[in-house]
Amino acid sequence: MKTKMFMILILIATWQIQNIYADEVFNRLQSGGKNVVYLNPGMDPVFAVSVGYARSFEIKAINRILTLTGDITFPIFMMDFKHYKIDVGSRIAFFNTRFNVLNRLSIMDKGTDNPVYTGNLISMEEGLLFGFFSPRWYAAGEIDYEKFLFTHIKHTSWYKEYVHSEAKDGWYKQYRRDIYIRPAGWVYIS
Repeated sequence: MKTKMFMILILIATWQIQNIYADEVFNRLQSGGKNVVYLNPGMDPVFAVSVGYARSFEIKAINRILTLTGDITFPIFMMDFKHYKIDVGSRIAFFNTRFNVLNRLSIMDKGTDNPVYTGNLISMEEGLLFGFFSPRWYAAGEIDYEKFLFTHIKHTSWYKEYVHSEAKDGWYKQYRRDIYIRPAGWVYIS
């Protein structure tokens, strides 16, 4: 019972952190910072850690701040660099008010290596984060649309011998799309 309760608490504590990887960075960059390096633990779909960098730029023509981000995510417990996600993206606010809507666009490369195959998935994600933002906290909702573009699969000899001898390695076009709707929030503790 204690183990089950402990796992539920960990899931609640880390559920959203991974999916809002740079929101706290963005909040600080909008408050006047220019460069931030960040480290975020979370779920993606296992316990994972993201290490990233963000840089903000002022776009004077439209009076907005554009933030560019890049990070890499890998499982915490395995420290297995064959299972990863690389994410390069941008974020921009629609308004200059505390209630705001932020647009995020990113390109991702997700990789895995297991006894059956080695694979890479290339996808694009567009998201909207809308809510109340302050320099030390925010509460918002998030809607994300992810389009899977291409997958590269290299099957192992074991798979070809025991499962499907005609399996072909190579790039495949993807037709899958995912939509995520979720709450988001953050508090800066110093």
